[in-house]
Amino acid sequence: MLIGNGLFRSNKDFAVMRAIGARKRDIAMVVFMEAAIIAGVGLFIGFIMLAILLDNTAGSPILSYFPSYVAPVLAAVTLIVSLIGSLIALRTSLKADPAAVFH
Repeated sequence: MLIGNGLFRSNKDFAVMRAIGARKRDIAMVVFMEAAIIAGVGLFIGFIMLAILLDNTAGSPILSYFPSYVAPVLAAVTLIVSLIGSLIALRTSLKADPAAVFH
């Protein structure tokens, strides 16, 4: 949701980029890089919070277990979902009319 909202607000910026000669491929790279950065920061914060939780519950009578294969799977799923979400915003961004920005 954060990715889509941020990109929908950037439609004017993408239209200006198109007006000055940017290709659709260039705009797509900007959109995907923004999505990857947001997902990466979210993953980093999430894994730090998980590490703190597991560290603090190490001596607890309640078992806390996190298999080693889960972290890469969660990271991959998060990146895939964020890139799919950015595709929706990308379609709208590429439809922006460059001439409409300058009126």
